[in-house]
Amino acid sequence: MIEGIAVYIVTMIVMLAIASAVILGFALHRRSADQWRDHLRNQSGQEIPTQIPQISVREENMNAVLESSKGSRGYMVADGLPGFEAVEAMTERIEDIATRRGAHAKPNPTEADTSKDA
Repeated sequence: MIEGIAVYIVTMIVMLAIASAVILGFALHRRSADQWRDHLRNQSGQEIPTQIPQISVREENMNAVLESSKGSRGYMVADGLPGFEAVEAMTERIEDIATRRGAHAKPNPTEADTSKDA
């Protein structure tokens, strides 16, 4: 039982070391250590705003909410979502690329039957 716990602890230490090395590698790949030091000094020198914007709170009755939703649909319409046009354009581009590559080509049922017999 002690060996199992020791293996578990060693495994966790190794995993933490690897994760730390990966994060450090990504951070240093983005900026050098000197640039990070300057960046952190600049960040600590900035003042944090102390005034929090007011949030308006409104109480609603559950029955009123249910009554107001009776005439509407229970799902979201994709056309009303922000960025829908960009997603639609990208989908069409991907479909065009796949069509050109023949990814959507389906074999004829007769071709599939003859290939099985051979």
